[in-house]
Amino acid sequence: MLPSCPGLKLTQLHVHDQQLMLMVRSTSPVVCCPVCQTASRQVHCYYTRTVTDLCWADFQVQLKLHVRRFVCSNTMCARRTFAERLGDPIKAYARKTNRYASRLQTIGLLLGGNAGALLAKRMGLPVSSDTLLRLVRALEVPERATPQVLGIDDFALRKGQIYGTILVDLEQRQVVDLLPDREKATVTAWLKAHPGVDVISRDRGGTYAEAAREAAPLATQIADRFHLSQNLGETLERILRREYPTIEQIFGGTAQRLQQPDRSLPLQRHEADKHMSQQRRMTVYERVISLSQQGYNQGDIATELCMSRKKVRQLLQGPPHPPVYKSRPTKLLPYIPYLTHRFTEEGCDNSSQLYREIRTRGYDGCCSVVTNYVTQLRQQAGMKAMTGRKQSRQPKPLKATLPAPGPLQWCFLLPVERLKKKQLTQLEKLCQGATRFAVLYRLAQAFVHLLHEQTDRGLTPWFKEVQNSGIEELISFAKGLQRDEAAVRAGLSLKWSQGSVEGNVNRLKFIKRSMYGRANFDLLRTRVLCAA
Repeated sequence: MLPSCPGLKLTQLHVHDQQLMLMVRSTSPVVCCPVCQTASRQVHCYYTRTVTDLCWADFQVQLKLHVRRFVCSNTMCARRTFAERLGDPIKAYARKTNRYASRLQTIGLLLGGNAGALLAKRMGLPVSSDTLLRLVRALEVPERATPQVLGIDDFALRKGQIYGTILVDLEQRQVVDLLPDREKATVTAWLKAHPGVDVISRDRGGTYAEAAREAAPLATQIADRFHLSQNLGETLERILRREYPTIEQIFGGTAQRLQQPDRSLPLQRHEADKHMSQQRRMTVYERVISLSQQGYNQGDIATELCMSRKKVRQLLQGPPHPPVYKSRPTKLLPYIPYLTHRFTEEGCDNSSQLYREIRTRGYDGCCSVVTNYVTQLRQQAGMKAMTGRKQSRQPKPLKATLPAPGPLQWCFLLPVERLKKKQLTQLEKLCQGATRFAVLYRLAQAFVHLLHEQTDRGLTPWFKEVQNSGIEELISFAKGLQRDEAAVRAGLSLKWSQGSVEGNVNRLKFIKRSMYGRANFDLLRTRVLCAA
């Protein structure tokens, strides 16, 4: 019943309102000084300590310790008197026994502060959420052995703003460490401090690839198959958006389109776009007023116009006000004059080259932002956009009878046996309507076959076929694979993938969201590594 300390003796027991008070004293005749380790028998005085212990059934337990203070026998010792130590189960100055604190730490690791405090109270271990988090932070994070097969990926501490890096042992499927950011220098420093990594699995991002090449040049890099498939799907969607007028002709559609404003001003919302949005709102407002004057009630108007009753009620109270757009500063804003000068005056339209140049000038943002900006500059100059996600963006059709580019890409990615009857009909119409769709389908299925079979034997012929196809987006995708060919071939031929990494990222997100905004990096790292 008592903590396993030698020499403890129970003298009295008091029961009061579901609480047990145990009067305990030590019976050890000799106690050693904590400074000089000299044995002493001379008692100086006594005092009482109150220590909380684990509950007995439904009773909360408190220990009233009758502690002695001894006089040190060593006259040369700096300590004249000292209190006797009761051992590891009850540490000096502690208000809780070790087994009680350990139980609270386990609850805090698994549930966090608020939820852990509620469970502890139900278990007869009343504690505040702050104390639970303080106990969790006091834990020592265990050192993990350096894995031979390492999976690396980023995760969002604050989506769109702050990102960290997760490192996973793919053989043991356990988290090795968390890094506070996803910068190249941080990952490089970790890899140099942990030599012995033979295989590094990653996504298609260039930061982790550069860090691995610099810190672990002998390690085999693997480009994850899921990310390869995802990149192929994004490429197919861009192709289908560019070819959407042809798709409309094949399906015999005459979908009406809203006239889009000129988006030639980079990083600024065009005035025509604001005008059109307000014009659409006024059209809806006039329609609501017209139906109301004809005798329709708010429910009928909401059903007719496919909107909520609350929106109908607001429109009946008055016309909509023009929206107020607030410009938000971006990391690229200080470098726009330099990019514009290089593009207009010096004729440099290579987004990768411009990205590398402004990186040396202090830009720490994403490459895709620079690519999209250069793409808008090309469109403004009347040039054909070769890369970037926005270069061929088309407005969505208004008629539901025409398939949208996003869902249509699955007709090219999925095998025939997994296609629904409607998708199979759409694919046949496309391939019969234009030869380039048949070529696109054949090349996409060839690459998907390599992913499913986990082989790189047909990759070189596939590169040649893509180069001869004349499909610009697919050629750009193939060039990106060739720049990272060694990692792509390893991803196609080796068994390792990012599956375990993505699973641990989902678990990390669950832990982060369960802490209700108190997930600072140190606390999150302790919970993830210690709970594993």
